[in-house]
Amino acid sequence: MILEIDLRNPAPQPNLVDPANFRAFHAAVATDDSSPAWSELQGALAGFAKVDPSGGRIFIEAGALEKLAGDLSSDPSWRDGFSAMLVYAEKKGWLDDAGRVAAHVEWEFIIPIEPEAFRHVLGHFPTGVTVLTAWERGTPIGMTCNSFTSVSLDPPLIAVCPAKSSQTWPKIRDAGRFILHLMPVAHEEMAQKFAQRDADRFVSVSHRATVAGPALDDALAWIYCSVVDEHDAGDHTIVVAEVVRLEGGGGGPQPLVFYRGNYGTFVPSTEPHAPDGPRVR
Repeated sequence: MILEIDLRNPAPQPNLVDPANFRAFHAAVATDDSSPAWSELQGALAGFAKVDPSGGRIFIEAGALEKLAGDLSSDPSWRDGFSAMLVYAEKKGWLDDAGRVAAHVEWEFIIPIEPEAFRHVLGHFPTGVTVLTAWERGTPIGMTCNSFTSVSLDPPLIAVCPAKSSQTWPKIRDAGRFILHLMPVAHEEMAQKFAQRDADRFVSVSHRATVAGPALDDALAWIYCSVVDEHDAGDHTIVVAEVVRLEGGGGGPQPLVFYRGNYGTFVPSTEPHAPDGPRVR
């Protein structure tokens, strides 16, 4: 069993996890300090436990554990297991003079993450680059998005994550459908244009009209989507969309890749194991 305590809460309350596991017992304590906060822990456990900073442990009353186990504590098999654990703890010298049970404390230091540090570290994960396009009352609209992933095969679903500050995504959402383009390395300049705010993004951009939106020429693939749902996610929105049509995917140019704040491409280290499949339309 594990005694969990989150000292980041204004009034931390202990919680017993896996209460029927009598083979191991320790305390897991979360704090936003950079070092063990023993005085705060003692305050959270006042009345039914004491801390032992020198030993890196706490001693908690058996009755408190029974209370935290809730209805399970009235089960005869649980009581047998709990009694056996106390007997074993006594043999091992893990009870103090008052009969309280020792539990080693494992500290989890949860330090607030600065946005720049978050961006820097996650920038080491290479991503592909996509452009979303749609119609707004007959006018072409579009935006670059590299927060994209496939979600489900059946039904075929994808997800994109536009920033809440995006001025274009609300217009695409209102359209209800869009085309997601997988961009080739030759279109780095186009991807940058579609990421610029207040830019006339379709100037000198070759495309053809479709019902879902303007289909940009020379993409690696065209994924036609219908918006299914949106989910709040901090300063971004997770958008789930159903794929209703596919074009491309037959090989060709290298993809455009974004890595550590720069655009580039991908070079395979070995020959592909199998040839590309047929073009799907």
